[in-house]
Amino acid sequence: MISTKQSALVAKIAVIIFVVEFIVMMLLSALPFELSVIAEASLDVLLLSLFSTPLLYYGVIKPFVVSKDDAMVKVMVMKKQSDSIAVELHTAKNLLDEERRIVEKVIQKMKSQSSFDGKHLSCIDMPVEKLSGDVVFSACCPDDTQHILLGDFTGHGLTSAIGAPLASDVFHAMTLKGLPMAEIVTEINRQMYTKMPIGLFLAAIFIEVNPERNQLRVWNCGMEDVLLFRGQSLHTKIASQNVAMGVVEHPKIEVTIVDTKSGDWIYGYSDGITEMLNHKNEAFGHEGLTQAIESVLKTDATDIQALGESVLSFQGGCTPFDDVTLIELRC
Repeated sequence: MISTKQSALVAKIAVIIFVVEFIVMMLLSALPFELSVIAEASLDVLLLSLFSTPLLYYGVIKPFVVSKDDAMVKVMVMKKQSDSIAVELHTAKNLLDEERRIVEKVIQKMKSQSSFDGKHLSCIDMPVEKLSGDVVFSACCPDDTQHILLGDFTGHGLTSAIGAPLASDVFHAMTLKGLPMAEIVTEINRQMYTKMPIGLFLAAIFIEVNPERNQLRVWNCGMEDVLLFRGQSLHTKIASQNVAMGVVEHPKIEVTIVDTKSGDWIYGYSDGITEMLNHKNEAFGHEGLTQAIESVLKTDATDIQALGESVLSFQGGCTPFDDVTLIELRC
C-alpha cells in the first residue's frame, strides 16, 4: 500500500512531466514548418528529456538523496553515541559489581566473626542471592541459658543483609554478659530504629531457653508462628504479638512463656518457606510445612536435612523469590 509521502512524490513527478510535455507540444505546434511523425516524436522525446531531467533531479531526486544522506549521518551519529553509552554502562556495571563484591566480603567477614553456639539447634538455609536477608544467631549466657534469634530483614540480598552485623554485635555482646533476652530485644529494636534506613526493618523470633531446658520464653516480632511438636504431632503455636524490630521507637513487647518436656521439638521459620511455589504455582503453605515436619518426626529422623529435602521436592526446581530459613530446636 502506497503511503501519503510516496503518493505526493508520484504526483510531483507526474506534474513535472505533464507541464514539460505541454510546453514541448506548444513549441512544436509553433514551428513554421511541418515535421514528419517520426521526427516530431523524436524531437518531443529529446526536448522532454532535456527540460524534465534537471527539474526531476532538483525537484525530486536531489531532495531524496540529501534526505537519505542526512538520515545515514544521523544513524551513524546515533550508533557512535550508542556505542559510547554502552561502553560507559559496561564500565559502570563493572565498577558496581566490584563494589558489590567488596561489600559482600565485608558483611560476610563481619557475620562470620560472630560465634555460633549450635547446641541443640539445627538449621536449613536457602538464600536467594549470595547474601541472605535471613539471620540465625545462637549463644549461651554464663549460666548456660541459651539465646536464639531467627530474623528476616526486609527483602533479600545485599540491601537486606546490611543490618545483620549490627544485630549480631548487640545479640552476642549482651548474651555473653548474661543479660536477659528481654533487654536484648529492646536494644536491638533501638539500634534498628535509630541506625537503619527507613523501610529496612527486622522481623524476628527471640527464644530464651532456661538452663534446665524445661521452659521457653518467646518474643515473636512479626514472624510466622513458632511451632512446638510433642511426640509426633503439633502441640502449640506461638503467634506474633509484636511489631518487627525498627518500626516503632518504643513498642510494647509481649513475651510468651511455654513449659516444655524432654523430647519436644521447636520450629521457627521465615515466610520464604511457606510462600515457596511449585511448578503449579501452589504455595507450600503452613499446612504443607506442618505435614512435612510430622512426616519427618514419624520416621524418627534426626537429620533436619530430611525436612529440607521435602521442601526441595515440593519446589521441584522452581526459582525461589525469597530467602528460606528454618531452625529446629531440641529440648
